[in-house]
Amino acid sequence: MEMCVFGEPIRAEDAERLGIIDRIAVGDLLACAIRFAQEVSRLGPRRTRDLAEKLGTKESNTALFAAYRERARKTRKNLLAPVAAVDAIAL
Repeated sequence: MEMCVFGEPIRAEDAERLGIIDRIAVGDLLACAIRFAQEVSRLGPRRTRDLAEKLGTKESNTALFAAYRERARKTRKNLLAPVAAVDAIAL
């Protein structure tokens, strides 16, 4: 939400921990990419809709979405996109 609503970047390590990215390549990029491709190809396809274990439920996130909408309204006055980003994520 920080990235989508406020444009705040996060560190790669945090993105990996949060499940936003699968892995951080260390060393030779091509070798890491090939190794990763081989690993995930053995697992079969992953559907995005099945990757929701860290998202919680719509009901459990109601207060979170409300807080982000309020923060967006206060800090991004007269901008529609930040609140619209929260609304899109909340769907």
